[in-house]
Amino acid sequence: MLKFFGSKKQATSATEKQHKTTATASTTTSTTIDPISIPGDNKIIPELAPLEENQFKENDLFMFNKALNYVVVRTSPNSNDIEILHPITVPKEFIINPETEKLEIIEDNNKNEKDIDKPVMLSGEQQQILHEIYSKQIIKSKNSPYQCTLKQLYNDYIIGEATRISSVGEPIITIHTPHLETKLRRTGALSNTWHFNFEEKDYRWKPTSLGAKDSDLICELIEYEVPPYTSSSGIGKKKKKELVATLKRKSENWDMIGDLQILEKAWQNVKQHRDLEILLVISCLIMLDIIETS
Repeated sequence: MLKFFGSKKQATSATEKQHKTTATASTTTSTTIDPISIPGDNKIIPELAPLEENQFKENDLFMFNKALNYVVVRTSPNSNDIEILHPITVPKEFIINPETEKLEIIEDNNKNEKDIDKPVMLSGEQQQILHEIYSKQIIKSKNSPYQCTLKQLYNDYIIGEATRISSVGEPIITIHTPHLETKLRRTGALSNTWHFNFEEKDYRWKPTSLGAKDSDLICELIEYEVPPYTSSSGIGKKKKKELVATLKRKSENWDMIGDLQILEKAWQNVKQHRDLEILLVISCLIMLDIIETS
């Protein structure tokens, strides 16, 4: 899995060992992501952890006013476990050290001894690397026909958990996040359309092609506008669809699933941006599992 984009020499060095770009990437260089506050060791426990109210406040202002892009990859062949990567931009002179798993500046071995302590002059050129942020794992359970978790990789917190209790009747998958619970319900068996409610709004995921396992996915916000003097039966109400997220499939390698994008318009009139991001990501990954097994 290529998780580094730069020169051939740099890519070879960075992929000698499976690496993870930690929050150090944000503090070492000037990137597109603000630094994330990592809790102390006593707080790093593998459970559904509540997000502190102000923990992401500054990041929210930066992140949730534009489109968010992710790369969705498999962790191994024939596995339903998935990692979510986020592209970030760093100076060309930096690479990921495979031993420390941190961004470090490239050393110039041709430097004279007297120049070793001099600051490195950056060229101003940029390159993209992929920063691992989430992982989704299928949990085998005797009590549930389907169960998965979504973790933050930098601190191993479970920030999303999905469970289907019964295999009888119309399928419903319950999604838990640190702040809320919602249900992912199938509303169209033929079209494989699934929806969930968030802040009293209706979001619907569906494949762009019927019955296609490798189909792209789209998520739409469905808004209902009920004009005056409408009967109680709801006749005459208008339906408005707004595209808020897409998954564009790829088939380059076994590990590359596709590109997930949450569009800028998804954040309009939303109060809890972080919760919506978690729901859109985990519901998209659940949709992938549903399509693979349907």
